[in-house]
Amino acid sequence: MKVKFTKYDLIVVIGLVLLVAIDLTTKTIFEGSFGLYNLVTAIPYLFNIFCIHNTGASYGIFQNSRWLLVCVTLLFIIVFIVYYVLNKNKNPLFYISSALLMAGAIGNLMDRLIFGYVRDFIQFAFWTKFPVFNFADVFITFGVIIFAIYILFPNAFKKKPKKFVINVELPQDDDKEKGEK
Repeated sequence: MKVKFTKYDLIVVIGLVLLVAIDLTTKTIFEGSFGLYNLVTAIPYLFNIFCIHNTGASYGIFQNSRWLLVCVTLLFIIVFIVYYVLNKNKNPLFYISSALLMAGAIGNLMDRLIFGYVRDFIQFAFWTKFPVFNFADVFITFGVIIFAIYILFPNAFKKKPKKFVINVELPQDDDKEKGEK
């Protein structure tokens, strides 16, 4: 089997690298600037900065299950790469969701491998019961939504063939009859 890579694949890789860099950089900046467990209002009534270390997954599940989460994330990455390479029905939604999903998974995976936890820092000011999250979580969330749209509407962004119309005037039957008389 021959695998063919396109300019869109290169754009996905560049996008993925940039998104991972954004995720890791913001985690480092906010944790270094605000410290752990200090609540700082970023945008009143909308977002707070509240840095925490998350040893589990969202909503507090799988606490202290670092290696389980690392293995699940690695499995996801491997399966998704295989799906990406083998998928023949690629469109803009697929490319965008791929970059977002992989960047989010890699960003949080790097935290788990390097620190043993994920660095979260974004909190909704209007909904403080919602888990604190980071940009990798945002990338995963939007990646899942876009990927779901891609799966549900696979032909949504396919190029439609252009219609080719030729206008031809044919002689009318009246002219034919006049010629016979």
